Amino acid sequence: WQVISTAGTTVSAALSPASQRRQSRHTAQIRKHATSATTRHMARRDRARRRATMNGWGGCWS
Repeated sequence: WQVISTAGTTVSAALSPASQRRQSRHTAQIRKHATSATTRHMARRDRARRRATMNGWGGCWS
């Protein structure tokens, strides 16, 4: 992530301010989407682990 964002800012800095602004908004959208996707995935895995523990296979997950 760090490398990509640094490269993106370097490229957009060479472009006009308008496109730079658009680039930053686009990057923010991507980051926001990635964060929400990760959170959703973590929640799903957490729910699966809880269900497995209820079923009595807690040992598989610990």
